[in-house]
Amino acid sequence: MELLPGKKDHPNAPPSRVILYLHSKSLDAKDQIHIIKCNHDSNQAFEVYSSIEQARSTYGPTQTMLSSIILVCISAERSNDLISEVCKKTRNPTLCLQLLKSNSKALKASSPLQLGENSINLSKSSAEATKNTIIMLRIRTRDVELKQRYKSCETNYDSAIYYLKIANYYLKGGDFANVGRYTAAALNEPIYCRESFARAAESTGLKEANDKLECLCSVVLVISNRLSGRNISND
Repeated sequence: MELLPGKKDHPNAPPSRVILYLHSKSLDAKDQIHIIKCNHDSNQAFEVYSSIEQARSTYGPTQTMLSSIILVCISAERSNDLISEVCKKTRNPTLCLQLLKSNSKALKASSPLQLGENSINLSKSSAEATKNTIIMLRIRTRDVELKQRYKSCETNYDSAIYYLKIANYYLKGGDFANVGRYTAAALNEPIYCRESFARAAESTGLKEANDKLECLCSVVLVISNRLSGRNISND
């Protein structure tokens, strides 16, 4: 499968054609192409992309007389529309939009799967950076109780990184149910870290980092739910 630009696409717009190369014995070009037109400013393109990925995950390579299917949307769903559609179902839509629309790879994502891959990589990178920050905070403080709180958070972020690595493995294999399962586990870890400071002042930097990881995991969870056929939000 590959993406190609449509004739009416703007120069900087994401591609509007998805081509699936399938096995075929037909030599008739008319039998090799099917066109699906999506309504402008609708979520149909999002549904088409999701359905394709779900079908590929469920059924694998298929044998058919068609050598290719070209899916054409008159006005393909723009990446910003995709991001907005996903973010409105996350726990923090405002932060979600801020994080994804400031990331060049997220802006270039032309399908839910691509946005999911990008978001899970962002989640892992964020968790690793925060873990290093926590280690530095723990080393610098002389407060024994605060040192223990940081140690607890460090453990939380170790777990989050572990869960995200497993989720990424399942994402590459198309097992979206397990992507959701392990991402949900990762999402809980910054919450546990935050709870460690329930009776103490949480540093501003750590609070923002906890919010960021929770939000990014929420994005992956929304996408994995959609790709696995569970179109639900995770409020």
